[in-house]
Amino acid sequence: RRFQSAIHLSRESDDNHTLAWAQLHVFRLLLESEQSAVLAPMLRELRHIVHRLGDPHLSVYLHDAVAAWECEIGHLREAERHLSIARSILHKYPNAWLEQMIETNASSVACVKLDLDATRAHARAARAFEHVTGHDLSGLSLKLNEAYAEIWTGKFRRAYDRLNSVLEGASASAQLAALESLARLHLALNRLDDCRETLNRLHSMLGSRSNETLYSVRWASVSRAKV
Repeated sequence: RRFQSAIHLSRESDDNHTLAWAQLHVFRLLLESEQSAVLAPMLRELRHIVHRLGDPHLSVYLHDAVAAWECEIGHLREAERHLSIARSILHKYPNAWLEQMIETNASSVACVKLDLDATRAHARAARAFEHVTGHDLSGLSLKLNEAYAEIWTGKFRRAYDRLNSVLEGASASAQLAALESLARLHLALNRLDDCRETLNRLHSMLGSRSNETLYSVRWASVSRAKV
C-alpha cells in the first residue's frame, strides 16, 4: 500500500525518480507471486523510465530484479548475466545496500544451480555489508540459501537449526520458505509424518489466496506429491 501511495504521489508531482524507485520496489515484491503476463508490461515501463533517467543505482536495482525473476523461471544464465552487468555498474558507482543485494541474489542463483561452494561464498560476501546496511531481509534470504545447501550436503542438524531460527519472528513469506525447506529436510531423512505435519503447517499459514502462487508454496506441492 505504501509503495502504491508513493507511485500515485510521484505521478501527481511529476517526480519520475521517486516513481521509478517505487515501481521497482513493487515489481521486486510481486516477483514471487505474480505471473509473467502481469510482470512483463511492468518491466517494459520500468526499463523505459530507468533508461531515460540514467541513474546508475536505479539501473543496478533493475538488473537485480530481472536477475531474480530469471532465476525463478529457470533462466540461470540470464540471471547471472544481469548480475554481472549490475556488478560492473557498481564498480564505478559503489553502494553497500545494492552490493549486498547483488551478492544475496547471486547466492540464490548458485543455490538453484547446486553450486554449494558459490552459495556459501556469495553469502559471506553479502554478510560483509551487514554492519553498514543492517539489512535483515538479506540476512533471512542468506539463512534460507545456506540451509538449502546444508540439506544437499547432509548437514541436517545445522540446516534444521538454521530454518527454525528463521521461523522465530520472521515475515510470513520467510516463514513459508523456511517451512518448505524444512519439509524437504524431513523428506530426505524419510520422516514422512514430520514432513506431512510441516506441509500442513505451511498450508495453514497461507492466509490470502495470493500466497498460493509464492515460489516456496509452489515447490511445497512437489514435496507433498513425493510423500
